[in-house]
Amino acid sequence: MPRAAAQRSASVHLIALAVALLRERGIAADSTLQGSGLDEAGLRQPGRLVTHQQELQVLANALRLTGAPEFALEIGARMHISHYGILGYALLVSPTLRGALDTMMRFESLIGSYFLLALHEDAAGGCELRAGGYAYAEAMREPSLGLCVSSLCAMLRDVCGGMPVVERVLVAGARPAHAAACEKAFGCPVEFGADRHALVLRPECLAMPLPLADPVSHQMALEQCEAASRRMDPEDVLLERIRQRLRGGAPLAPRLDRMAAELHMSPRTLRRQLHRRGTHYQAVLDEERQRLAGDYLRQTRMAVSEVAERLGYADTASFCKAFKRWTGKPPTHWRG
Repeated sequence: MPRAAAQRSASVHLIALAVALLRERGIAADSTLQGSGLDEAGLRQPGRLVTHQQELQVLANALRLTGAPEFALEIGARMHISHYGILGYALLVSPTLRGALDTMMRFESLIGSYFLLALHEDAAGGCELRAGGYAYAEAMREPSLGLCVSSLCAMLRDVCGGMPVVERVLVAGARPAHAAACEKAFGCPVEFGADRHALVLRPECLAMPLPLADPVSHQMALEQCEAASRRMDPEDVLLERIRQRLRGGAPLAPRLDRMAAELHMSPRTLRRQLHRRGTHYQAVLDEERQRLAGDYLRQTRMAVSEVAERLGYADTASFCKAFKRWTGKPPTHWRG
């Protein structure tokens, strides 16, 4: 798996839960933690952080020791709101479900998901929480997805006081042998063979006031989430999230304020965080444009004018000038 992805930080909650569930089945902690570099005493240290690589090692151990591919679903279904620390509290005291989702997306690194999450709303009022951008071992993709979706469903039920807000789940994959276990863990119907992974939310629930909403507590929790996010979020995660969103749209020219809104932060916060990483939004946009321009010119028969339009340039001349600045050659020479 990519090194940056493997070293992303997470709390010990998931590993501690896996150890506890396997102990209920008579499996010792040492076996569950084998190869992870962790011991049971370390899981009881307040504020202890682990990496995604360590989590996935423990998950692989759990699947091997139980011989049950659906065990990842059980772990996710038991990941209640309390497992997310200060983020979980911030979600509980959010004013509405939409507010909770905005908070969750703003502090995505505190969830510890193996997927990049994105909230998509359409003109008809539909709303989906989509999961993409998986960057880990292919053999762990299916159990990682099951764990991700079941934990999100459990989290949303807790936030809404037990009310079912997920209408159905879409999975981009064939129906597995344990499909019935998926529906039980998710608490809703599952459609396999879709073109994306997504939780389809009930749109009427988005504006619903949450049972434990408290504006003062919410603001205090947001400040603590900001501090926790700075400690846990590796330098590349924000850039990866921006690139994923750039690749998902055409033409590729979202303004900074629009990108900030998609990332659930203010333009000022986005500028500040990019500056802390030694870059700025235009540089990231140009880098992605350059990568896509090369792909389009090498792999398709698109006219140069069409490539320019796809990349969000006002005219072909502006694109050709930018391309020559990037590569030292015009687009026609690159294609030749």
